[in-house]
Amino acid sequence: MWLIFLGLGPLCTWHIENLLGFARWRFAFEHQLFFGIFTFCCSAALAWGSAYFLILQGQGTPLPADAPRHLVIAGPYRFVRNPMAMGSLAQGLAIGIGLGSPLVLIYGFIGILAWNYIARPWEEFDLARRFGAPYEDYRDSVRCWIPRLHAYQGEDKTLKQHETD
Repeated sequence: MWLIFLGLGPLCTWHIENLLGFARWRFAFEHQLFFGIFTFCCSAALAWGSAYFLILQGQGTPLPADAPRHLVIAGPYRFVRNPMAMGSLAQGLAIGIGLGSPLVLIYGFIGILAWNYIARPWEEFDLARRFGAPYEDYRDSVRCWIPRLHAYQGEDKTLKQHETD
């Protein structure tokens, strides 16, 4: 999926941009390509690190055909609901920034909208169906796009509730 959406998609978009004669834009400073590569690498670390937690703790993969069997609320998932999507979508924007490509940036923003309004509702419905109340508590406590300042402590709240019962 990364090869398609972060390789072929931007490459085809950039090629179309070249055919149409779109002008590139440049930052005021000289290190635009370095900034794009640095942002891409940081975003990749977030995406791949998130996938690691899905595999290790969720005992599944990021792919819907082999979805995690356990609710994952560890690592970056304690701060934001879908860090893997954030990292991957930021990679798309980083490619556009590094290339100075308006169409690749638009491609990245279309990816953000598609994920938010098409993939996310389906994914959240599936997670609520599979994991029930623990996921709903997590969803209500952790934002989708804006990370929390403090890690989500849902498991601790559950333990404290059982201790008082």
